[in-house]
Formats: sequence, C-alpha cells, structure tokens
Amino acid sequence: MGGTRRRAGSGRVKQVRGRIEQWRRTRAKRSPMPEPLWDAAVRLARADGIYPIARALAVNYQTLKCRVALASNGSSRSPAGFVELTPMPENPAHAAESVSGGETVLELSSGGGATLTIRFPAERELDVERLAEAFLRRGRR
Repeated sequence: MGGTRRRAGSGRVKQVRGRIEQWRRTRAKRSPMPEPLWDAAVRLARADGIYPIARALAVNYQTLKCRVALASNGSSRSPAGFVELTPMPENPAHAAESVSGGETVLELSSGGGATLTIRFPAERELDVERLAEAFLRRGRR
C-alpha cells in the first residue's frame, strides 16, 4: 500500500478512541454508541480503511463496514434514528407505500438483484432502518 494512509495510531484516531473510551466509562449499560462517535469512526474508516479503524477503536467491524457503505451511498442516519422514505413512482421496488385495506408494503432491493417484500398492517410499527441494514448486510456475505 502507498504511504498516503495514516497509521491507525494517528492523532485523529487517538482522539476518537479517547472519546469512545470516555463514553464507554460513563454510558448506561448496553446503550448504543452515539451517532457523533459513529460518524467520526466512519470518517476515519473512509480515509484509513475499515479493518484498521475498527481494530484501533475497538468497534464492531461489520457495523462499521455497514455504516461506511451507507455513507458512501449518500445515505445518512439522523441522530434520532429517523429514516425518511420517499416513494419513487418510477421504481416501485424502492418505495414504501400504503395500499388499500390499511396495509403497508415495504419493498427493498439490493444492487445484486435480491428483493425483500414485507406486507404489514398500516397501524403496526416497523423498524425499517434495521430491516434495510440487515437485508443489505446479508447480501455482502
């Protein structure tokens, strides 16, 4: 590899690792890592590589890999965990829409051609973000 990448022990990595360690010492048990820390880890991983940064920061490699992929695709996660879905009539395979009878249909498709269709009552809540992440992660194995 070229000499353009910083080592995982660089000052920026040490700073983010320190912030993560501080959060780990003070967090409520089993609480998720805050988005600003994930965002910093993603920025480092995009510059220095996913594996070295996951190892240097002691964060889950698969989670970091998924977040880097989401960031590379122009997707973003908001701090509140809200995901905005915009129906796209030209390509209904990517839209979540209400259909007659109070049913909601969610269809996800991967770049590799896999499709996931879920039908559920409109009044039922569904964690679309987690479903989408799991679906996309499954396709990369």
